[in-house]
Amino acid sequence: HELVVVARDRGDVPQETTAFITVRITDINDNQPTIRLDFKTPGGRAEVREDVTVGRRIANVVVADPDEPSKVSRLGVTLSGDSGYFKLERTNTGYDLVLAKQLDRESADTFNLLLEALDEGSPPLRASLQTQIKVIDVNDNKPEFSKEVYHVSILEAMDPGSSVFQVTATDKDAGANGEVTYRIENSAETHSDWFDIEPDTGTIVTRSQVDCETDPEPRLVVVASDNGNPRLSSSASVRVSIQDINDNEPIFERTFYNATLKENERVGLCFLKVSATDPDCGINSVVSYKIGEAANMGRRFKMNPNSGEIC
Repeated sequence: HELVVVARDRGDVPQETTAFITVRITDINDNQPTIRLDFKTPGGRAEVREDVTVGRRIANVVVADPDEPSKVSRLGVTLSGDSGYFKLERTNTGYDLVLAKQLDRESADTFNLLLEALDEGSPPLRASLQTQIKVIDVNDNKPEFSKEVYHVSILEAMDPGSSVFQVTATDKDAGANGEVTYRIENSAETHSDWFDIEPDTGTIVTRSQVDCETDPEPRLVVVASDNGNPRLSSSASVRVSIQDINDNEPIFERTFYNATLKENERVGLCFLKVSATDPDCGINSVVSYKIGEAANMGRRFKMNPNSGEIC
């Protein structure tokens, strides 16, 4: 402060003189520094996409000290709680908060940071700021099935609309990026048209009657897709074994066989072979042979039950 002091006497003709006084006020460290973050993210919010590149400036660290405004740039600022993912870089005017390591929301979706500023007073005063930074998900994970190949067995007699099996896939992403829908990849060769799948639950149901004689083990390819942009997908195989019901009778290649033998042929000579097939599956398709009791020839002829040879 600059003061002017005037001294005047009390004579008939007053005389006076002046003096100039300069008053300097010495500061004492009685004000705490302040600290705040000025985020440079879209929308200025405390959130960062997990695909932001390392080295990107996340926020300006703005510090102030009413006691020593000219020394703000020399204030010491420390950072903790960042788990190595963030760091402070000094600038001409203070500090920048910078991404130091690639983020992964699936590993850590929030960070609770603590910034502290310490002035140069005696005693030094400290300011602190706690802030939470949220990591925004990007669609960087495909749905994952619990198995690559599923095996299931069903009865051939199942009605259309019957539940067969439920597949499960999970996605580590969040929100729409982690929502999974299912579909069956259509293929006429594998008879996938016999089946349908509930898109939200992954439950496979029969769309029509299955037939073991046509295909005893149809193979389905189930595709799981998330709802991100772009959508990511993965697939798994479902092998369906159809348990046959014995709904077909054996069929001889011919309905009438004729053979001629000399009466002096040696015993044990096999002179005729019959053949029959059964369109059923598995054990139900195995054919065995015997001579009918009505023929009354059991003592004169023998039949091989496996080959169909008559001797």
